[in-house]
Amino acid sequence: MTRRGGGYLGGMDISAISGTATGLIDDALDRFVVLGYTKIGSQLRRQWWPADPAPQSMAGKRVVVTGATAGIGEAMARSFAELGATVHLLGRNEERVRRSAAKVRGTVPAAVVIEEVCDVSDLDAVRAWTVDLAARIPALHGLVHNAGALLKERGVTPQGHEVQLASHVLGPHLITERLLPLLRAAGGSSVVFMSSGGMYSSGLVDDDLEYRSGSYNGVRAYART
Repeated sequence: MTRRGGGYLGGMDISAISGTATGLIDDALDRFVVLGYTKIGSQLRRQWWPADPAPQSMAGKRVVVTGATAGIGEAMARSFAELGATVHLLGRNEERVRRSAAKVRGTVPAAVVIEEVCDVSDLDAVRAWTVDLAARIPALHGLVHNAGALLKERGVTPQGHEVQLASHVLGPHLITERLLPLLRAAGGSSVVFMSSGGMYSSGLVDDDLEYRSGSYNGVRAYART
């Protein structure tokens, strides 16, 4: 079978599938984890993904990406820069932030990248950083929560919260709440929470969010949060 333009699945033109159907396929791929979060999933989904935005389509806009010093976060920071956005590249390690920002600038010569240092699991640090950011910028068009942690042993933050819960849930929600005035000032903004296929490996235990009971399992804690 040949394919031109659209994709084919079992003799069916994927490009013609309705949004409802592709949503069901998306959900099925995700729940099989391996199918959804490997090249198999992206190769299938590529057939109905919208076209990439036009160059400079985010010119004049400002985006914060947390956990942007490696992997998906760094790739998103680079992609936003390629679209002309001012990117606030945030990480908890100053040297890694500096190194990642330099990589983005090297790849996208015209990039405007602002280095931000904050440990999103430390709620006091989050409060201090959001105050500082609000004093520096008039509006924020995008906020991507990508920072994550996967620990072998249970750790706690300065406020006494389990680190993964603080990194994936508490810190991001506090950042969002405190940056709402900037997001509203943009006159149209988006907040994105990154997740992981690992979440399907464990159900939510809502009466022990801090994982104080039983033997701590870092992978399970990661999945829950």
